[in-house]
Formats: sequence, C-alpha cells, structure tokens
Amino acid sequence: MPTEAQTQRDLLLAIGPIPGLHVERTNTGLATDTRTGRSVRFGVPGAPDIRVTMAGRAVAIEVKSPTGRQSERQRRWQAAHEAAGGVYLLCRDAATTCRDLATLARMWGRPELAVALESRAATALRATRATG
Repeated sequence: MPTEAQTQRDLLLAIGPIPGLHVERTNTGLATDTRTGRSVRFGVPGAPDIRVTMAGRAVAIEVKSPTGRQSERQRRWQAAHEAAGGVYLLCRDAATTCRDLATLARMWGRPELAVALESRAATALRATRATG
C-alpha cells in the first residue's frame, strides 16, 4: 500500500510538468528556528497538500493514503474553498486524480489538457502497478 508521501510525489511528478497547469505544493506545520530555538508556525491549518490552477479555476488537492482520513480543519478548509467556487479533490492515488483533473479540463473547455492528463494517468497507473 503506497504511503501518502509516495502518492503525493507520484501526483506532483505526473502533473507538475504539464504546460497550462500551475501546480504548487503547500506546507503547513511547526518548525524550530535554529538560531533562537523558538517555534514558528507556517501555512494555513487545514490547507490542501497541492493547489492547481487550470483554465483560470482553483483546484485544491488533499492527498491521503488509502485508509487516511481528513481532519476537522481540512473539512472546514474544503467547505470554505467549495463555497467560494473552488474544486476540492481527495487524492488516494495519482492515476485517479489525473483522470479527475482530465474530466475537469474537458468540462472547462481545455481538451488539450485533458489529453495530457489522461496520458499521465496511464503512466501513473503503470508505475503504481510496477511498485505496488
């Protein structure tokens, strides 16, 4: 069973280099300033792992392992994002999420992105089968 980190890496490798998509990895957490020893919080609690802009629209992607569950903060972030008109995807494997993005690309009038994403979905599926 792939870990959340493996799935996230596979998805970023699949969609990151596609022209016409703006993809960013977001981090949230707590770090220690090595100079002062003080704790520093960063990011927005509940924010998704990956944000994609496609066809001028915002897509948030939360990556989970096959058995992982969203936190309450993540569910609240999702609700706020969707209420503002954004799309939120829960990713459990890279191939399925690539296909979901391809469906959105077609709906939003970007068939060339859909073709690229479907190709990446097939590649991601072969990679998953080879390692899993």
